Amino acid sequence: MGLGKLLPYAAVLDFYGRGLCISGGRVNLPGGAKAEAAWEDLVGASPASPASFVPRLLAKDKGWLIAYFDVLSRASGIQQAYFTKPASAAALLRGLRAPDPSALATRSFYRPAPALLLLVTRLQLESSGEPLVPGISKSGEKFSRAQF
Repeated sequence: MGLGKLLPYAAVLDFYGRGLCISGGRVNLPGGAKAEAAWEDLVGASPASPASFVPRLLAKDKGWLIAYFDVLSRASGIQQAYFTKPASAAALLRGLRAPDPSALATRSFYRPAPALLLLVTRLQLESSGEPLVPGISKSGEKFSRAQF
């Protein structure tokens, strides 16, 4: 791409560019190869084509998509897998954005929507990859208070 083409995205890269990496001619994705279809749908370009993927990732949704990418790059593998399921990645992104999605993702000195980072990185998942809900066993049965 060249630095000149990245200049308009300087603020977004400063806030969220930490996890953005290209290796072997492909963008390294949170969620790995299994998440490629989800990222391609979200970005509108193939991660195998960094010259088109990266600018779209940086420009889309006023910076919120790269914010999501950055948050997921900080999460564990099981959390990445959960948040990049092809069938639900777009819905999760919509649900986890800041309260005002029309605002720029780089509007202040501090990370907007810090709860997104906390939620994604602290969400506990069962071995099945589903969220761990206190009070519910893996089989879906409720625990009684006596069991605690």
